[in-house]
Amino acid sequence: MHPQRIIVLCLALLGIASVFIPWYTIEVLFVKTSVNGMEKNGVLFLVLYIIVLIFAFLSDRATQIQGLNMWVAVCAAICSGVLGLYELLSLANQSETILGRLIVGITEPGMGLYLLIASSLCIVLTLTLSPFLFRKK
Repeated sequence: MHPQRIIVLCLALLGIASVFIPWYTIEVLFVKTSVNGMEKNGVLFLVLYIIVLIFAFLSDRATQIQGLNMWVAVCAAICSGVLGLYELLSLANQSETILGRLIVGITEPGMGLYLLIASSLCIVLTLTLSPFLFRKK
């Protein structure tokens, strides 16, 4: 299997795992609880990362992901990253009302959301920069 495909597979599996890691930690009256991606819209993120996994396994595995397969995987990773970033920024933008300030005060982003955004970014970078990274010498 080509090293680019192995890297993309590992990053996609990391993205799938990030859906099950806490996205938010909420503390109310000395009680902490966490909310993972499956309690929000994590199914959409799972579908996007499964698309990346499928396109990493298609065609000849000894070569890089190229052509339409690469661009579909890049688009799925970009959608996942943008939606994850939107999820992160929507928490910060709720401070306009009194209720929003209370929500922001008791809620802090968790590791899962950051991991989701980072894995999406790394998939995009790996796929788009792979002609330069994996040149034959």
